[in-house]
Amino acid sequence: MIANHAKNKHKGGWYAEKGTQVAFDAIVFLAGQRRVDADNLMKTFMDACNQVVWNDDSQVWDARVRKKFAEGAGQERVEITVTKI
Repeated sequence: MIANHAKNKHKGGWYAEKGTQVAFDAIVFLAGQRRVDADNLMKTFMDACNQVVWNDDSQVWDARVRKKFAEGAGQERVEITVTKI
């Protein structure tokens, strides 16, 4: 499901060819007191980017994931930025 969403949102976007080193930054906006491990989020999002944003997540040389409170119910979202190093 997340991989399909990544494909739809990234259509026609920049693609890191095999061998290109990238930095990955994700901000996850969560509503309420929802508990989720940052490392599990990162792995899920990076796997979803395989063959969509980059060839393989082994190209990620710098990674960061942050959790923040969403402004309210229905405002949960993820913002992902990938840049070439």
